[in-house]
Amino acid sequence: MAIEYGLKSFKWKAVGGLALESLGKILVGTPKFTSEAPSLQQFYAAQNPDFPALSLKEKAGLTKIELTLMEIDADILVKLFGGAATGVAPNKTYTAARESADIHGSAELISESGLKITIPKAHLAANFNWDISRTAISQIAVVITIELPDLDTDMPYTIAREV
Repeated sequence: MAIEYGLKSFKWKAVGGLALESLGKILVGTPKFTSEAPSLQQFYAAQNPDFPALSLKEKAGLTKIELTLMEIDADILVKLFGGAATGVAPNKTYTAARESADIHGSAELISESGLKITIPKAHLAANFNWDISRTAISQIAVVITIELPDLDTDMPYTIAREV
């Protein structure tokens, strides 16, 4: 048994991408790996309405990764929102897509304590959550929702010691 802590690395690869790569710096305190409680359908007997006579799981809760990116980079914005990046760094320009992009891919997280979470299929949703003031920094909230992989032999995610 091990107590796990910290985030050493987070990488994302969009469908059609060449390799897993970082999306930039992540704001301290924001990375979370969570799962929701499953939804239940409960049936009660008239003779004892205080406790369910039968509980059936309707759906498992969503499992997801949430984090907040703290850098604005034209190429990363394309990966998060679609659109286009033009020009040459440091003067690149990001142009938002006219329609919201539906972003799918795979992810990998490695904890500071050496645990690796591998996600073969996921949906990425991002939104700006930026307080544009002198006392705050740029922030992009990212939610990676784990999906069922296409291959019957692949699991939704794996957790293993990094080798």
